Amino acid sequence: KYEIQRVGIRPYTFSKVICSVSSGFLTAIVGIGINIGMMILYAYRVYEDAAKVWPNAEKLESFAWEVILFSMLCGLLSAIGFLVTTFYTDIYIGITSPIIIYYILVCLKNWFPIPLALQISKVYLHVGYVKEGHELLFGYALLYTSCWLILIYKIAKKMIQRRLERA
Repeated sequence: KYEIQRVGIRPYTFSKVICSVSSGFLTAIVGIGINIGMMILYAYRVYEDAAKVWPNAEKLESFAWEVILFSMLCGLLSAIGFLVTTFYTDIYIGITSPIIIYYILVCLKNWFPIPLALQISKVYLHVGYVKEGHELLFGYALLYTSCWLILIYKIAKKMIQRRLERA
């Protein structure tokens, strides 16, 4: 409450959305990086040859794009978790809501005819099938994520404003 009174609703909500997105993004990047580092150290111990450890450059580039897009998905899901906490203040609902909402969004394609370009699982998780044009796929995912984040920001701002009016 005190931060909102000092800063205002708009900057407070914007900073919360940015913090949740960056924490989700960085958590995924760092986690995958640590995992890859552990695998490389293990492979160096077993094979003792760098050529067997590192794949060719094309696969490595495709994997890097997959990691970036998956991290964008994790950032978006953490922002959705923040949005849910503006409705319900229970911490356990805020922690579990991104997984549940992702599952619901993926299952929606079975219930309703959603175009491929709007399905969240197709935007972020099917990079390995693309041979060229990773930059275009990244640009579309960035636009998709930005639209979702603007919507999350607007809804969260209204909910925080409503909560302050009722308090």
